[in-house]
Amino acid sequence: MSHAVFSHWLRRRQERAVPNDAFGQSLIDDIRFLVRFQRCRSTPVTWMPATACEKKRWDAHSVIGRFGDPYAVAVVNGEEWVVRERIWHGWPDPARFVFFAVSDERIRVAVDFNAWPQVWVAPAGPGIGIEMQALENEE
Repeated sequence: MSHAVFSHWLRRRQERAVPNDAFGQSLIDDIRFLVRFQRCRSTPVTWMPATACEKKRWDAHSVIGRFGDPYAVAVVNGEEWVVRERIWHGWPDPARFVFFAVSDERIRVAVDFNAWPQVWVAPAGPGIGIEMQALENEE
């Protein structure tokens, strides 16, 4: 099967597929997000708690605002990185945190995670550092 025929078949199949979950990403997008997230997890980052202005901005975002509450933000290599925390998490609910990498208003990574990467420095704030230290000690 030629590449063009396969691409056409795949496009037609996606058009008939079950409605997309979350914000319309495909299986290919999910895989791409996971690969990119693995790179992000290995990048040392010092996270900051979201300011009131940042919380308002990310809460108003049409996609990101639907996933938990603002937790931490960082700017890494020109991308805005955002971690949001869910109140309800753990099986059968989704993971505790959602990570987004945004570049030029385009979501490049969107992934759920539970374990805070060791190279990431958690934001300081009331109760935040204590919770993150406990999570780091679990790994």
